[in-house]
Amino acid sequence: MTLAIVSTMPDIRGIAGNPGIDMAKRMFSVAAHWDDDAKVYYSESDITGLHIEARTIEEFEEAMMDVAPTLVMTNHVSKDDLANLPPQDLIPAILWQRPADKAA
Repeated sequence: MTLAIVSTMPDIRGIAGNPGIDMAKRMFSVAAHWDDDAKVYYSESDITGLHIEARTIEEFEEAMMDVAPTLVMTNHVSKDDLANLPPQDLIPAILWQRPADKAA
């Protein structure tokens, strides 16, 4: 099951004064995988700096929702973006994929 925890991503390419921002770079993914040896869920993600290990999927989700948005803003949004884009255009989409055996 895939769930968008943040999902406002307007496509602003072609708006007057905007040279054409690639909004695909504003979409990130997080997947949890089970490590049977370590007995933890660990993250696989394209968010720079996001490394999660948790004993339960609930702990994993809590950690992800706590840190993923901050890491996206810190590591994937430039000073130029912050200076020149309206806030609604900076909000990323984070697609969360639960392990198949833990899907709701």
